[in-house]
Amino acid sequence: MESKNIILFYDGNEHKLKKIPKTFKDFMKKISKKIKIEKNSLILVGNKFGAKIPVSNNNNYTKAIKLSEIVSVEVLPKEADSELEHNIDPVFPQSKKKAFLAAKLRQMNNKNEEIPDDEMCVICYSKKKEPMSANCGHICCKTCWINILSYCLECPLCKQRVRMKHLTPVQNNST
Repeated sequence: MESKNIILFYDGNEHKLKKIPKTFKDFMKKISKKIKIEKNSLILVGNKFGAKIPVSNNNNYTKAIKLSEIVSVEVLPKEADSELEHNIDPVFPQSKKKAFLAAKLRQMNNKNEEIPDDEMCVICYSKKKEPMSANCGHICCKTCWINILSYCLECPLCKQRVRMKHLTPVQNNST
């Protein structure tokens, strides 16, 4: 999906991108024209639900742009990534969030297996935890539904009206 105004955040500055390219390679070329990117920078794409998804290769980039409208891109230097892990400030939860995202990116890079599309939450892009089905039939993590429904009462995929009382737990077929 494409967004009209995508904001690129880097080093406290904002740059505008007109559209998100279809491949990670083209994406890197496009943002490299706007800013100087260090080799191992942490790149986060933000969707319209507020989730920031670390992307580092074509597979997770393609899933991120295919499943949700991207509204922002944030580039963090590699030094900031490792620095944040060791110096998490409890007063500033944003640094905790960035450290978590950096750890998630490394975990994604180290995994040999991909998360199948039917097991991946379209809001947080992780394997569904406590999957819940809405009355429209879409399935996401319980915490993701709670976060989304605290802002609006509609499914992020089909825009059908959804309420917490309409969510039902989904049984895991692998047991």
